Amino acid sequence: MRKIYKTFVLALAVYLALLNPVNISLVYAQTDTPTDTPSATDTPSPTDTPTPTDTPTAIPTDLSSPTPTDTATPTDTPTAIPTDTPTPTDIVSPTPTDTPIDTSSPSADLASPTPDATDSATPTDTPTASPSDPSIDQSATTTSNTSSSSNTGDNSQQGSGSATTVTGDAGSTANSITVANLSEVDSNLVTTIQNILTSNTNDVDLYTALMQAITSNPNFVPSNTDITATQSADVNTGTTSSANTGDNSQTSGSAIITTGEATALANAITAANLNLVGSNVVLAIINILADWNGNIILPNGTQLSLPTESSGNVNVNSNQIAEVSSTTTSTASTGGNYQTGGSTTITTGNSVSSASSGTVANVVEIGNGLGFLIINYSGNWTGSLINWSTPGSSQTFDPGTYNLTTEYGNPGTTGGEGTTNVTSNQEATVTTNVSSNANTGGNSQTGKNLSLLTGNAVSLANNFTLANLTGVGGGFFFGIINILGNWGGNIIAAYPELRVSVTDNQDTVYPGGAENYTVTITNAGHAIANGVNLNFNFPGLVIPDGPINTFWNLGNLNPGQTQTFNLAGHVSDSAPIGTDLLASATGSTTDTQDSSNGDTGTDTTNVILPADPGPNTQTPSLETDIWDSVGAFIYPGDTFWATITVHNNSSVFARSLVVNGGIKDPDGKIIAPLSWQVGDIKPSGKVKISFNVTIPKDSVAGKYIFEASATGKSESGDSSTSNLAQSDFLVELPAGAGGFITPPVIGSTISQGSGGSPAVLGLSTQNTPINVKNFNAFIFPSLTLTYLLIVIARRRLQGQPLVSPTLIGFFKKRRTAFAGGLLVVVATAVIFWKRFLG
Repeated sequence: MRKIYKTFVLALAVYLALLNPVNISLVYAQTDTPTDTPSATDTPSPTDTPTPTDTPTAIPTDLSSPTPTDTATPTDTPTAIPTDTPTPTDIVSPTPTDTPIDTSSPSADLASPTPDATDSATPTDTPTASPSDPSIDQSATTTSNTSSSSNTGDNSQQGSGSATTVTGDAGSTANSITVANLSEVDSNLVTTIQNILTSNTNDVDLYTALMQAITSNPNFVPSNTDITATQSADVNTGTTSSANTGDNSQTSGSAIITTGEATALANAITAANLNLVGSNVVLAIINILADWNGNIILPNGTQLSLPTESSGNVNVNSNQIAEVSSTTTSTASTGGNYQTGGSTTITTGNSVSSASSGTVANVVEIGNGLGFLIINYSGNWTGSLINWSTPGSSQTFDPGTYNLTTEYGNPGTTGGEGTTNVTSNQEATVTTNVSSNANTGGNSQTGKNLSLLTGNAVSLANNFTLANLTGVGGGFFFGIINILGNWGGNIIAAYPELRVSVTDNQDTVYPGGAENYTVTITNAGHAIANGVNLNFNFPGLVIPDGPINTFWNLGNLNPGQTQTFNLAGHVSDSAPIGTDLLASATGSTTDTQDSSNGDTGTDTTNVILPADPGPNTQTPSLETDIWDSVGAFIYPGDTFWATITVHNNSSVFARSLVVNGGIKDPDGKIIAPLSWQVGDIKPSGKVKISFNVTIPKDSVAGKYIFEASATGKSESGDSSTSNLAQSDFLVELPAGAGGFITPPVIGSTISQGSGGSPAVLGLSTQNTPINVKNFNAFIFPSLTLTYLLIVIARRRLQGQPLVSPTLIGFFKKRRTAFAGGLLVVVATAVIFWKRFLG
């Protein structure tokens, strides 16, 4: 046994000292080792399906509260009777300032195009509470006279030389609204007078004025109630207006007279004995005397024909007696001129005269609504009358006078219980006189050379009487509109008008292609659209992307309000070529009257075969990175590790990728050529090549360069080359260096990063596996050390001494073997000194 041990120790010493066949190297490598960074994975954007719910804008409530008039004594003035003298702040005078247009209207409560219009509005509120069985007894004796005059004529000149007379324009407006005996139970009366005197673009909005009154005092027909109104009215009104620029006289050798224009307006609305239960009445006079581009918005049938929703049965007993006497006159003159002389010239202007009179007496309205409109068109009007006869209608007019009527229909009852009994005992005697006179003529001249030019004369007289009206859930509108200026607006009965549109912003789509629809609904009308619903229908071959809401309950839409919805889907892969995909959306409202004719929107898209796009000529964008494990320097014969990473930073394939490079010595000579055929890299993919290189032992000291680049091709075969990545390192010679020439040794592996395809590994011309012999010197010492550690650990666990007394005695008796072991240790130390520290 002893001989075997000696022989083993001596053999190991000789092996380590003399026969080591490998070059042991230690590489000072950087501690940071690059790791593969996976490509970002795109997350598809979510498809939003908004369901906005807009809150309608509240109707302003700045309208002055009307005042009920239940009982009028003979000396009382009825509601809204204008005074004879106009309020100065109500009128904006036209040019010239010495010929103002007068009006008898009091100040305005209705919002109007201030300061470009003068107005008078007296909406009357219903009392907030009424007795369960109200009995109303009213008697009124009223006399009202309203007059207005404007005169720039009646001028006189005398002399022997020359005389010139030039008169300014004269405009006179007298407006009167008289209401005698008004009985209101949950009802509203709105009156207004508007004079448009200067240019502006504001609207006169009677719809909003009535909505304000209804908001503060909703209409209501009480049930199980007896309402009795006894009304007696004796009304006498007079309304006169005159404008004069003529009646001028001259006596002179040379005489010239030029008169301005004369405009006279007289408007009177007289209402006697109104018994209103859950009803609305609007009375309006609007005079357009200047250039204007606003609109006149009238109340609609929904406001003026209301369902008697509170009562199951309505019984009306009416005893009505009316005596109405109306006199309406209008005169316009540009003639009556006289000249005496040698040379005379007379040129007269145009004269326009219109007298309109209407009487409505002894009317009972249950749920129905009535509308009366007088249009005097004497100026220049480019607009239309919209929605008057029916929602959606449009009418245009030539100059002249028009008396128009309409019925708003009866929406009926909406249920309710009980019975409402309304009794009207009404007796009215009404006498009205309305006259208007405009004159530019009546001029006289005496002399040798005479010239006379008269301006235009326009006279309009409008007289309307409403006597004995009983309205239960019904309404009434009467308006007078005089057009004397240049007007570009419209008269519009306010109704909601829904407009629906659908679009996908494309005319064609491929099978499997995306369909993104935008649905829009707008209230393009002038009234609130109540209870609006919107429903969308996908085409049969379009599949919604996930659960999508296609029905919306939008509540109310204010005029001009818009709501938009987006819906996403895709076309079925099996959709036949040439198919038309029809998407549609429909809007609806609970309003019984709607001027809509565009409440259904559609969009058609044709399915087509995808065109062959041909080869993609876009070249890939390649980027090369390199890394090596060399730290400060390396010795000839040592081995280091390196990586080459190629990124495809584009949305197309990099085909037939080839990676080339090498290691150059200080003279620029490639001592280790590198080449790999990788294959294809997907868009946004990468490939990583890992390898080791042993520096030849005969290498000279100096700076060495490690470099690499990649070349790929596009789908069409065009080449694309990456950057040239370079890294330098130092090679130093150990003391006593020498040896024989050895070629560099290279071993490599290739891995694909995220998004890459399987790589094709191409070996370089000198590709070999790792040289295992380089590590043989460490195998036996490592095993011996491992065995000793196991023995020490076992003895520790067993509580035995680390060095056995028997072993100590063994070495004392066998000094030769101990000397051999010591020789092994010394030889190993020499080898380490030589290879790593020398």
